[in-house]
Amino acid sequence: MNKPLFSIVLITKNEANTLPKCMESLQEFRNRGGEIIIGDTGSTDNTIEIAESFGCIVNSINAMIDIDAKTSKKINNRFIEDGELIIMPENGSRIFDFSTARNLALSFASNDFIVSLDGDEAYTKFDIDYINEKIQSGSTQLQYQFVYAHNEDGTPSMQFRQCKAFDRRLMEWKGIIHEFVGYKSGFQGQGFCSDIEETFIKLEHWQEPNKEHRGKYITGLAYDCYMHQDNDRHSHYLAREYYYTHRPKSAIKEFKRHISFNAWNSEKAQSMIYIGECYGFLGDRENQISYYSLAFHTDSYRREALIKLAQYYLWCNNYMGAICYAKASLEINWQDYYANHLSHYQDEPHRILYLAYGYSGNLVGARKHIDICLSYHPNHPDYLAHYKYYFDLPKISVLIPHIEATREEGLKKCVDSINNQSYAQDKIEIKILLGDESVPNKVKKGVEDTDGHLIVFASNDVEFDKDDFIKAYLDHKATLKMLVVFDTGVRNENGYICEHFMIIRNALTYLTNGEIFDTRFHHVGCDDYLWHQMSMVQESMISTRTKTKHFHFSRTDAPFDEIYEKGWKNIEQDRELLKILIENKQILETI
Repeated sequence: MNKPLFSIVLITKNEANTLPKCMESLQEFRNRGGEIIIGDTGSTDNTIEIAESFGCIVNSINAMIDIDAKTSKKINNRFIEDGELIIMPENGSRIFDFSTARNLALSFASNDFIVSLDGDEAYTKFDIDYINEKIQSGSTQLQYQFVYAHNEDGTPSMQFRQCKAFDRRLMEWKGIIHEFVGYKSGFQGQGFCSDIEETFIKLEHWQEPNKEHRGKYITGLAYDCYMHQDNDRHSHYLAREYYYTHRPKSAIKEFKRHISFNAWNSEKAQSMIYIGECYGFLGDRENQISYYSLAFHTDSYRREALIKLAQYYLWCNNYMGAICYAKASLEINWQDYYANHLSHYQDEPHRILYLAYGYSGNLVGARKHIDICLSYHPNHPDYLAHYKYYFDLPKISVLIPHIEATREEGLKKCVDSINNQSYAQDKIEIKILLGDESVPNKVKKGVEDTDGHLIVFASNDVEFDKDDFIKAYLDHKATLKMLVVFDTGVRNENGYICEHFMIIRNALTYLTNGEIFDTRFHHVGCDDYLWHQMSMVQESMISTRTKTKHFHFSRTDAPFDEIYEKGWKNIEQDRELLKILIENKQILETI
């Protein structure tokens, strides 16, 4: 294995919670003798100790700029409109100079080719040999995929290409904040940037929750824009921060200044979209729509302006307007622009469409688009909750064996969790099976006394997640499996635990004597035999996305009470019966 021909350089401050993940993604790089340089900018946690434990070379760096009160006043007067909250403290402040810090850090590297990242980022693809080949072939900069933000399920929500790998002899960091890599002053040659496919390099950002975000460093950005008033991109970034921090009038003024530079069309159109948002915040609907439309006219290769118009018309109950703009957006394919939201190219247009079609009475159209939404995000709580409004869901009969005067609190929690299901409540009946009979016999009677197309078996020590029923039903609908088992997080040696489940009533024809639980069992093993029978005809599955909680004595602090004692007292007989049935042996009359 060849040694890396590049150094990895990053700056840190209090990255103890995220740095280990970053370093673990560089394990092969470290194993191959790769050099990692860290410029620490004042950590007060154990960031430095963690970095050194991973073999990093750590140097302390100071890159602060002092801003006096007079300059602070000028900046506030220059940028703030109509009495909105000032940016700079009136008595002056100190800001951090990111480009200076990064340039100081990379000066400690022994290689001229630098690959940069941050302590809250990690590589999910990092082909060292491929990068070496690009360096040897003369590349002076690498452009690769960067996932800036993620959805709750870990899938990317914002992704674009970035260029933070470069030859330091030709390039350096520029800008106090929102720093970027640019050619050094006086450089007159021509570098070569290689576009790297995602299979070779992919960097992902995993921001620590509740930690102050870089984008909130508005004072540094305002100072940079004041000192370099011809910088169009920083003008856009500053205006964006005004928008984020609820300064809409100041944001509109700065976005319009950015547009006047007449620079990059995509970013100019993005400023127009933000102006539309600001006017919407101020209640000026005419200008809101006007700027969304102008944004699309300026750059018709992105969906966002059309999506904003569709969202606006949906909000004001103009469903045909929402449908037209959402459908128009589907004609535009993905472009690698840094501000593109993946949702605009995945589920968001379809979310607008299923809502607009639904509200306008077109259920056929609504069904099509909510299904598409679920294909992108099958566990999205809103899509799961809305499903019942567009489809006629089958009736569910929930069977809960119970002995009176015992586990009343557990029964209440179980019933409450059923009453909280996102499945259509008018399609759920709950049958509490009382008496001293065995669970298999109770369930048999429960099946006879109910008529639900779907049967759910529950117990008085279980709680369902609010989306368990709809998830199990949709898994059945997608796979056509007759037995769908709720996932309690426990597995046995065969890979399944069939404790609580949803089963199609028609499945009874596949079961011995048409019984969900074979009544020859006292208690233990009847669920295993059910799984065995359904598996033999390839009609069983576990819904691994359900989140059912089973408070069983064997895995919680629940006591081994009289119900468990009654169910388990014949455990040896039940286990022997299960063994005989599964092995297809003759069943002895004594069992």
